[in-house]
Amino acid sequence: MILAKASATSPEPLGLSIAPYLVALVVVAVVAGYWNVFAKADRKGWECLVPGWNAYILAKIAHRPGWWAIGFLPCFFLLGAACWQVHVTRIHWWWLMVIPGLPLAVWLHCRLSFDLAKAFGRGHHFGLRLALYPMFYVPFLGFGYCEYRAKKRATNE
Repeated sequence: MILAKASATSPEPLGLSIAPYLVALVVVAVVAGYWNVFAKADRKGWECLVPGWNAYILAKIAHRPGWWAIGFLPCFFLLGAACWQVHVTRIHWWWLMVIPGLPLAVWLHCRLSFDLAKAFGRGHHFGLRLALYPMFYVPFLGFGYCEYRAKKRATNE
């Protein structure tokens, strides 16, 4: 059996050539969306680029205590430990290490999505879509007509 050799001029499959550009486009759209979400909440836009700090500020924007950002840390540490285990042992059981921190991170993500939607005057359906498809609804929140509703502080007057 003779296998045909691919020539140097043969075109690449369309999916392989355009996929990195689509991923880059989605990443840029989400970062720009978060930048505008932070700006609408009277925060500096660059704060969305700082890992860890962006989770803290996002919790504050969603009218939640800032310590909620700590809930994402176990998932990141477990994911890092899992990558290290795969690198050292070459055994791909990394998913077993991620499971303990994952439910907390998923719950916090969903809760913050609902609270973020509420802080911008949107309903539960938008919060559900924001939790499931943040790559589409974060830019919608940032570039759309939604206005941030600051939490009213009680005054002693």
